[in-house]
Amino acid sequence: MLADDARYSDPTMIYFDRPAIDLSGADAIVAFWRSASEESGTSSIQYNVKKCFETAGYYVVHLEIAVGLAGAFWNVAKDSITVEGGVTSVIRIRDGKIVEHDDYVDYAGALRFIDQLRNQYGAADPAS
Repeated sequence: MLADDARYSDPTMIYFDRPAIDLSGADAIVAFWRSASEESGTSSIQYNVKKCFETAGYYVVHLEIAVGLAGAFWNVAKDSITVEGGVTSVIRIRDGKIVEHDDYVDYAGALRFIDQLRNQYGAADPAS
């Protein structure tokens, strides 16, 4: 689905005092998501489209997302957790392929959700 020269960005990563994600090329985008999924123990991703519209060749998609992850990745004492949150994606398609994809993630909301899970299950054992 990605054009060879596709671009992906997530400027909201600065929320974590990390550089914004800005990737070019289908191979770099796929490699990034493969690595991020392995690192976090991602087991599932579910999307619920809340609203979608097209304007001037851009598709704006408001999503509720639920991601199954390893609890230890977010310091939660549970083998696997599901983190819920919100994402707005802006996508441009050319010749049936994605050429631009920008994500704007509600990381603050996701961290509040993770804090609730940590309060419910406790913090992960640092020795494990």
